[in-house]
Amino acid sequence: MNFLIQTFIKDLKVVLSYKLQFIFSLFSIVITLFTFYLISSLVGEGANNHLDQYENDYFKFLFLGIITAEITLIISTFPNKNIRNMQLTGVFEQLLASGRNEHLIILSTFLYPMFWLIFKIFIYCLAGFIFFDIDMSYFNISYIEFFSLVFFIISIIGIGCLSISATIFFKSSDFISTLYLSLSALLGGVAYPLSVLPESLRILSNLLPTTHFLEIIRANSYSNNFDNGNLNHLIMLIIISLTFFILGMLALKISLKLSKKNGSLLYY
Repeated sequence: MNFLIQTFIKDLKVVLSYKLQFIFSLFSIVITLFTFYLISSLVGEGANNHLDQYENDYFKFLFLGIITAEITLIISTFPNKNIRNMQLTGVFEQLLASGRNEHLIILSTFLYPMFWLIFKIFIYCLAGFIFFDIDMSYFNISYIEFFSLVFFIISIIGIGCLSISATIFFKSSDFISTLYLSLSALLGGVAYPLSVLPESLRILSNLLPTTHFLEIIRANSYSNNFDNGNLNHLIMLIIISLTFFILGMLALKISLKLSKKNGSLLYY
């Protein structure tokens, strides 16, 4: 537990040492929301048949998509960058040599991103309420939405672990997280309803946890009803999330084992 706290404090101090970047990252939230607010104003009546179930409010539709994209970006990429920096400085190998649990070392890098994510979502909600007239009742989270959020985060941690395993073994850039971010933006319903996609692509979208998470939270935010459709999405989200997480843990174990065997942990 002490190691986890120490890792979190270290990451927090590093971020706070760049005060200007930290302040701008908060200011950029308002810029992002304002940009998408302007884009949403361009959506005309022709899109209404796709937005009927979302009260024809494209900005509110986008708002949840933006937050979901932030969750994916922060959790899947920040830990990988941290591990890569630890590799380049030799800290990662020192921690492994210290006898600490390998998975604990890697999972500790997710603590600060989780804290930053919670704080950033709070700022998003506050900015949406103050500047863009989003009803505060829109942010009421039911137990179903909370449950879905937990499993969605588990899935993204799994994707982050897959990315970290590739970095450990191949000493490569963050291509796995980048690929998932691209696929979720294209097929996950982040910026537009899934109804605009061809049927063949909608089948592929069902393999993404982003798709099922957004369907659940949007349905509950607009109707507050949990029907059979949402239950199916929840079941799929749980299955996919656990699959990604297990694959991530296995990939970490294999990459560390192979890296130790061929000695690549000692070279950059």
